[in-house]
Amino acid sequence: MTHFNPTNAGQQLHGEETTYVFSDGSYRVVFDGEPDAKGVAPRREYFFKYGAGFFEVDSKQKQLIRNSKMSPNARGRRPLTAEELRSDPQFIRTETLLGMTAYVMRITDEQTGLPTTDLFYAVETGNTPLKTIDYGRNGIVVTIAEPTSIVFGEPNSSQRDGPDYPIIDEKKKQ
Repeated sequence: MTHFNPTNAGQQLHGEETTYVFSDGSYRVVFDGEPDAKGVAPRREYFFKYGAGFFEVDSKQKQLIRNSKMSPNARGRRPLTAEELRSDPQFIRTETLLGMTAYVMRITDEQTGLPTTDLFYAVETGNTPLKTIDYGRNGIVVTIAEPTSIVFGEPNSSQRDGPDYPIIDEKKKQ
């Protein structure tokens, strides 16, 4: 994954992101960035556990921050077929990614009409986007998340949970 700095092309954050997706709708995402000049490697982790909710991991404070706006029982919708993806009003084109046909959906800002996100869905990956492009102000690309490989099958159940930290419902002011 690469995070682009739209105001300074020389400043980009590169790293590896691993997403674990489970058949019950749970998922976990771990981003490990490349070390900076001081040797500090950024890490970001968040997860949704069906029945428990969505959590962001705060490694510095050793706590899990629960997003109470997301239902702990959110399972989403059934995966769409190729025909349904093509007929979606946000559909703009197809691309081939890792040998799969990806249906690109563009989400735009209602006021400006500029793109905010492109989501690449493949029938084989269900409701999990295969690739994501996020745009900043003026339609400039700020993040591209594209897999280098995919392993199909149910992930090990140990990947479902984040660290064993206390849970808080909102981040405390520092």
